[in-house]
This record gives sequence, structure tokens and C-alpha cells, in this order.
Amino acid sequence: MTITLDDVSQIQGVPISGNATVGPGSVDAESFGLLVREGLGVPQEVIDEQLTSNKLSNEWLKGYFSKKIHDDSTDAEVEYAVKGYLLFLFGCLLFVDKTGTHISAAYLRLLMDYKEIQNYAWGAGILAYMFGALREASRAKVHQIACFVPLLEAWIYEHFPMFAPPPNMDYIEEQMPRMGRWTNISSTYPDPKSTLKWFRQVLWDPYSNVRDLRPLNHISFFHGALCILDKTEPYNANRVLRQLGHKQTISTAPWPKKKDDSDTGERMFEVGTSHILSDDLRGDQAKTSWDFDIEYLYWFKDVSHPTMTPPNDFSNLHVPSYSWTDTIWKLGDLLVQDVEHGQTRLDELQELITTFR
Repeated sequence: MTITLDDVSQIQGVPISGNATVGPGSVDAESFGLLVREGLGVPQEVIDEQLTSNKLSNEWLKGYFSKKIHDDSTDAEVEYAVKGYLLFLFGCLLFVDKTGTHISAAYLRLLMDYKEIQNYAWGAGILAYMFGALREASRAKVHQIACFVPLLEAWIYEHFPMFAPPPNMDYIEEQMPRMGRWTNISSTYPDPKSTLKWFRQVLWDPYSNVRDLRPLNHISFFHGALCILDKTEPYNANRVLRQLGHKQTISTAPWPKKKDDSDTGERMFEVGTSHILSDDLRGDQAKTSWDFDIEYLYWFKDVSHPTMTPPNDFSNLHVPSYSWTDTIWKLGDLLVQDVEHGQTRLDELQELITTFR
């Protein structure tokens, strides 16, 4: 499982299709002055006196643009303030780094054309940034993560409802993104490690009952690179088809992350619609939560770990022994053959059923 573009759209309510959020990730001194002067309307003398690097302080953005808009403000002043607020939002939440205090002026390049701001696939950029942060946080000596963590938390609540806090009783499905469903009251467990260890309840598609309000966007089947500025992260929809309402099949090779992220101007990074899985590659739709592709299950059993038993902590309730697991697989295979091909083998079924007595 992973966070998909559909998750971002449903939970956060931001666009996942549109222009890719690509561009140079660095800013030299000359470009910095030009971006801040023309993008935010800041006079050169203020830049020289108050700004000393290629990053903008969140506190400076807040102080400079606070209470600057009035009834008689010009359109240009309003646009500058909106861009300043968006940069502040980027630096505090959406594209926060581990300092939590500054935002690179490189993001201002995406805001220069005021009318085009709404046409960017911001959700895809946020997800690319989160994938990069999660990849870095998975390393042994890393102890922090810097990304839009509330999105990750809400994703857990949606797909693993056992860990969700109490619902927000004021939530209105038609008017709010799914992130608004939850209160900020934390849930507690007497033994959280044991709870997580034996947890089995998963919702593949928690949005199935609201598809009439928020349909599945076909861009969620994108297979390629998500971008944020000059950084790229692989997004392989063919590996999480079950989350997108289809039977999971044996996936093709994942899209490899480029060693050099500098070529983000290529078509494959900018035009997402040219890299969407075809109907054939999506496979059949899953009609029930237990709908599966038998060939995929056999493949998964060979390449992965269908059961994991912690040392000295065995639970007969949740983890069957290998002999029982093997029997269940054989029984399921016989039943599938009976349903799909009309091949009833009563002698083999009888032999397997006696195993459970």
C-alpha cells in the first residue's frame, strides 16, 4: 500500500491533474533579487536590508504581508499578498524542511504567473515531496521527517480505521475535504505495539461510498515520475491497483528513480496524461473487498511474506501455521476452479476438509 494521487485528492482536496510543478531547484543571488522584486513586489532596498540568502523566512513573510490588504488595495497588491501567503503556507506546511523556518525562493517561480497558479497539479507536487521525505526518513540514522505530515496521518485514519480519532460531528461531506472528518483527540491503546503487530483491518478503498461526490480521477493511474521543482519520485500505479478499485495483478517492473533529477523538463515529467495505465493494464474491477486475482496471490506468496511471526510471540488466533496456510491455499484454488471452470473434484475437497476436523 502507499499514498496515491486519489488519496491526496480525496483527503486534501487539492488538484492532482494539471501542469507539473517542475523547475530549477536552486536560486543564485541575482535570480533571488529578481524573483522577490517582481514576484512579491518587494523594493530592492528592502531586499538588500532584510533578506540575505536565497531563502525567505516564514516570519519575514508573515510580518511583511500582514495587514497589507485593504478595500482600496490594487489588484497587483492583492496578487503579491496571495503569493506571499502561499509561500508562507509552503514553508510552514506543504513543503516544510527540517528547519521549519524558511522556504526556498525557487518555489516562487511556480507563482510568478498569477493566473496559472490554479492550473498546477499541486497535489502531485505535495505527494512527490512526501515520497522524498519518507524515503529519507527510512534510513537508519534519520530521526525526523519533514513533509505535510497531516496528510500522512489522515491517510492512516482512512485506510486503518482502528487508529482513527473520534469523528468530527461538524464535518459536511459535500463541502469539506476528507481531512476534516477527524478531531484532534488522540486515541490510546493499553499496549500499542501489540495492537499494531496483530492488526489486520484494512480498507482498500475508503472512498467507495462517496464516488458520486468525488469520482476517481483517471490521473490516479499515472505511471511515471512525480515532480517537485527539480526532484523526481517514482509513482507506480500498477503496484497498488487494489487501492484504485481493481484486482491487483502481477505488476511490471517499477519506474526507476533517475540518478540525475536535472532533466525534469522532459515531456514524461510535464505531461502526466501521456503516462496513464491503459484499461488492459488496469485489469478487472474488484467488485468486493475480497475480490482477487489467483495468479497474483500465488506470485505474491512466492516473492513476499504472507505471514510473519514475531519471535516468542506467536498468536494462533491471527497467524496460522504453515500447514494450515498451505491447506487454505489449496482449498481456495479448488473452489475457484469449480466456480470458473465447472471442475468439481469432490475427492480432493473431501480430503482437504478433513484436515480441519
